[in-house]
Amino acid sequence: MKTKCAWLLLVIVGVWGADAQSDYADLPKWQPKTKKIVVFKNGIGFVMKEGKASLKEGWVQTEELPSAVMGSMWFDTANQKNPIAEVIAYKDTTPEELDARSPIELIEANPGQKATVTYSLGNTTRTVEGTLIKRPRPPSGEASDTTNEAIYRSYNSFAHARVPEQTGDLVLLRTETNGQSSILGINRNSILTVELPGDAQMRVTREKQVSRARIRVGGDPVAAELSMSYLTKGLTWSPSYRIDISDEKKAEVVLDAVLMNDIESLENTEVLFAVGFPNFLHADVISPLSLGQGVAAFIQSLHDGRGSVARSRLTSQAFHNFASFDPGQSLESAYATAKPMPGEQNEDLYFYRQQKVSIKKGDRASYPVSRATVPYEHAYQWRVPESMNVDERGHRRSSETPSGSENHVWHVLRLENTTKQPWTTASAFTTKAGLPIAQDTLRYTPPGGSSTLQLTVATDIRARQSHKETARRSVTIEGRTYEEVTVEGKLTVINWKDKKAKMLVQQTVVGEVMGDTGGKLSKVARAIAALNPTSELEWEFVIEPGKQKELGYTYKVLINR
Repeated sequence: MKTKCAWLLLVIVGVWGADAQSDYADLPKWQPKTKKIVVFKNGIGFVMKEGKASLKEGWVQTEELPSAVMGSMWFDTANQKNPIAEVIAYKDTTPEELDARSPIELIEANPGQKATVTYSLGNTTRTVEGTLIKRPRPPSGEASDTTNEAIYRSYNSFAHARVPEQTGDLVLLRTETNGQSSILGINRNSILTVELPGDAQMRVTREKQVSRARIRVGGDPVAAELSMSYLTKGLTWSPSYRIDISDEKKAEVVLDAVLMNDIESLENTEVLFAVGFPNFLHADVISPLSLGQGVAAFIQSLHDGRGSVARSRLTSQAFHNFASFDPGQSLESAYATAKPMPGEQNEDLYFYRQQKVSIKKGDRASYPVSRATVPYEHAYQWRVPESMNVDERGHRRSSETPSGSENHVWHVLRLENTTKQPWTTASAFTTKAGLPIAQDTLRYTPPGGSSTLQLTVATDIRARQSHKETARRSVTIEGRTYEEVTVEGKLTVINWKDKKAKMLVQQTVVGEVMGDTGGKLSKVARAIAALNPTSELEWEFVIEPGKQKELGYTYKVLINR
């Protein structure tokens, strides 16, 4: 209980610091450099800053604090004899010049100027000339309490907003009529146009609300090397591959990383592009030190963060329960908690490094981060979907009319990853002698693995499939009655090409495969203990020109009566 009380006291002091900011103004400011950034594909980046700080009685103040993920913002010193003793976050305001974008902003920018104002009054329009008087501010406490909370939940949710200046509802003009001076107050919402002299100001000064922090270094040194690190939103990278197959046996594989930077300008920063999918449990909860929320909103965000994870799990479970669930598909959820690409969720992280990156906030930049030459071969791939329309629990699926595409054979490239780095899931653009061949998705491929890229449908290799029920009987399992159906399947491939072709045939089967199929059999991990386990059958063979190849298999499937 004592720990909780101390923590709450610290937060309260941080919020009240806005009233005592004048006490902080004479503190030296720490202006660190961003040394390194780790960028993940789910829109989160890990930022590391360093810099020397001059201290006053052990204290220094920061520039604007970032909007960080809860539990990820850390301050440290290079000298462990003088550790960080205290960090107090507080709200502050700083002037900011913006281009005037409305008549009201032009009026705000030009107090004391002569102006001609046109406004509406009832059903009429009136025009008046006079001298603009600086608009009054509302009494203390009337201004709205602007926080980052709404922004936090949007796409670029960690970006600080510019706070509109809260002034009164009146525009005041000093006018003269028959030598008599008077003051006219016009409702700001009724103003249509304003005409000003040619030398009028075109930029308006606004107050921007920011979060800052005071840092106290133990031991009362006069200077210290400080560091700061945190997770934040607003950074991502988009990978893409260029694959050149001008050589008949070796392919040149180039990985380009497109950096998308919406957080800050970078100068000579080391950027690490991450492959894999980390677990950032609180990615949707803003750090209390960022001062984006009050206590009640922060507690609610903790609940919402847990809820989003639970909802994601429930959604995934719901898809598992649907008979049409495709294990090769990846569900995308919220911005910060997007699910990993297939194959990446259980992998260790790997980082591609790019040195000396200089890029402005809002810019995009492309970097070739990897180049390798790997062996490849041409092959022809036939992926045969399961066609009995029965799911793992024995329920019948909704019947769909075959489109014919299930018998398409694709001309593919099979690439061997002989490098020491994994290939991340990304778009892959294939060229030959400078000409485009095809574009497909290169799936996650670990070192030593292989991956296929589809080029085009091979119209001169024909394929067909057939199924025949050979036996049926009733069985009872755990008190429920099922129909046990034995099915014989046959796959036929005909090569009408004038040369031999290497075939890769993959058949998905829902049911228990029986006997020897002449190929490789593997069960999908999540369905090993299902009533009808899902299995993958694979055959690899070479078919001569003009020849036909038949593949047979037998399996049993349980159907709920």
